[in-house]
Amino acid sequence: MAVVFFCAGACATTYYVDPAGSNGNDGLSPQTAWRTLLKVGISSFQPGDVILFKRDGIWNEWLTPPSSGTAGNLIKFDAYGNGKPPEFTGQYMTISGQWTNVSGSVWKTTLIGTQAISQINFVQFGTIWGDVQTSQATLAHNRDWHYDSVNQFLYVYSSAGNPVTAFGSVTPIVLGGQSLVNINNVSYIEVQHIKLDWYDGYGVQIQGTSDHIWLANMVADGEVPNGAVPIGFYVHPTGPVGDIHLYNNDAHRNYSGFRFDNAQTSIELKNCRAYANRTYGLLDNTGAVTYSYCHFYANNLATGLSTDVGGTPGPINGGNNIVSDTPPNVRGFMQYPARVTLTYDDPGLVDGSHQYIQALLPVFQAKSVPLSIAVVTGYQLSQQLVPTFQAWINAGWDLNAHSVSHQYFVYPNAFTIQYTGTTASTVTLSISNKQFTITAPGDSNAQVSWDLSSSGTDIVPSGLDTLGGLIYTLNQRGVFSVTADPNMKTAVKSDDLADIVSQDIKSAPITLQMDKTRLMTDELGWAMAWMSSNLTGLPANRVYVYPGSYEDTSTEAIAAGSGYAGSRGSGSMQPSPNAATVLGSGIDVQNILSQGVAPNFQNLTDTQLANKLRALVFKSAVWGVPFGIFWHMNELSEHQVGIMLDTLKASGATLMTNTQLVNYLLGAQQDFGTTYYADSSTGSVDVRPTVSSPVVGAGTALASEYKRDLMGIDQTLFGTGWDMGALRFVPENAGRAK
Repeated sequence: MAVVFFCAGACATTYYVDPAGSNGNDGLSPQTAWRTLLKVGISSFQPGDVILFKRDGIWNEWLTPPSSGTAGNLIKFDAYGNGKPPEFTGQYMTISGQWTNVSGSVWKTTLIGTQAISQINFVQFGTIWGDVQTSQATLAHNRDWHYDSVNQFLYVYSSAGNPVTAFGSVTPIVLGGQSLVNINNVSYIEVQHIKLDWYDGYGVQIQGTSDHIWLANMVADGEVPNGAVPIGFYVHPTGPVGDIHLYNNDAHRNYSGFRFDNAQTSIELKNCRAYANRTYGLLDNTGAVTYSYCHFYANNLATGLSTDVGGTPGPINGGNNIVSDTPPNVRGFMQYPARVTLTYDDPGLVDGSHQYIQALLPVFQAKSVPLSIAVVTGYQLSQQLVPTFQAWINAGWDLNAHSVSHQYFVYPNAFTIQYTGTTASTVTLSISNKQFTITAPGDSNAQVSWDLSSSGTDIVPSGLDTLGGLIYTLNQRGVFSVTADPNMKTAVKSDDLADIVSQDIKSAPITLQMDKTRLMTDELGWAMAWMSSNLTGLPANRVYVYPGSYEDTSTEAIAAGSGYAGSRGSGSMQPSPNAATVLGSGIDVQNILSQGVAPNFQNLTDTQLANKLRALVFKSAVWGVPFGIFWHMNELSEHQVGIMLDTLKASGATLMTNTQLVNYLLGAQQDFGTTYYADSSTGSVDVRPTVSSPVVGAGTALASEYKRDLMGIDQTLFGTGWDMGALRFVPENAGRAK
């Protein structure tokens, strides 16, 4: 037995892989290295073997470990040499000389890969994602592209000549749907010191019967906004498994950073980070994951709030994790300007609202922060405040329409009505073509035939043209019981009621509802008409602000048809749930993402409020998603407003009015035939920690096997505390002579 054990250790072999190598080599030395990850995947290895990838090497491939190790004799995949970590990437950089003109503005290049490139889902032109087309013949606009997978031809449309010259770069993501490291039905595997980026599927995927896996000092940085993927580390063996370990790993700019599914027994995360993923930093649907000494930050792009950790039943907090919303203080995150608008909603709706914001205007003036004010137009108070609204415009504040009545279309019930008289034998109610008719033979007080159509001049509501007036008039008849729905607003146009046919209102009460299309057409159209009639100095491009952040694609069409150049829209990114509407692929000018202050930014300490705002700015800057922050009367004190303004400015936010933001988007690159506008990035993301990063020295010391970070730096050289994440902070004066 001793001889067998000695041979098992002594016979272990080290293999080398270098993009400049050859698969015809034996792979047994750096000088005779293999070339491709495919060669590794089709080879067989013995327990204890080590496969090393050259630093500074880049592979447009994925790695599939083909063999299992044994307890005490893992098969290890790691790095060798000096320089940057080995990089497995879907980013296929083309050069100008590879492109040929097909005809007109259509250009073609042939993609060459170690394996057939069967699928492409994304092509980046400069830093803007292009628009996929179904055939070469349908290419008609700049950044249109089509991929012929049979011949591996990529076609693009470029009206300014060679596409690389015209756009700066043309970069397809070639590993469509793949896992850059795919651990499937193998066990006793260790992977370290690999950088994974630009993928639209998975960074690392552990599946099948795989168990006894160690992943350490790796970065999985997806960067591609592909719906419900990419996922940085996706662990979902058929299970149950109980020996999977993730140490000092980073997962950034994915859909989910770390995700765990299926029935498992024990999985651990230690010293890991996850920043600016589009949903969760850590999503655990097993209940078997314990995370400790981790930092998750600014995850969830669909709203201004972060949802760093989630799942059903969710993971186990093993302690020593950095508190939620604690800024990472990394070297750089301003890939895009973090465009943020501030809007005060509802003057004209409730008395006192205008006095509240009037008292805060000096704060905005003193801090040189722009403000938008969204006004409601359909009430007597609205008319009384015309001089105040005009004074705000004259002072340079941005006024936007905020509907006629502030009615939410998601609450369609208008009022309940029943005949309570005694003389009519039958009583029926009909609404058709905006005609409101009650037929009640024998009771003249119940007979009604009213035209609810707006006259075209009733900008100021009165009488039957509003639901409030209609209800009042019906009750005056003395033979009806009419009760408004609690969510109904009295200034809603009465011609927005939905049609009904001969409904019996004697035997039982009925509830009348609003027709959504009529309602929203009037809410948007009449609000614009009122502002145009009563106010001067309004901008050429008008902006609508949806009450309650309730909007959808049908209302977007109504807004555009009503003449609004853009809208501050939903409180959750649409189309949901993919959270993929980013500036690189296009922001919908008719649905700019909104974030209300209530309730999640209330009842906080100054530090907590500031940190939540910093997280919002962070993810806005990473993905280019603008946010429209709004609040209402008394939701923030003057002190809290000051904290909000100071924090946004100090965090580097580009503060704009709603009108300025809409004008900016309209000047960007339009996705032809849509209301989506894309723009190029102006910076980059660098998640290396700084001296003030909370992760520095906050990790836990692990086995010496894992002490070297992604770059090969020894964690133990800079004090006893390890850093969290794959990148060790190195002091600027490290190694300098005194």
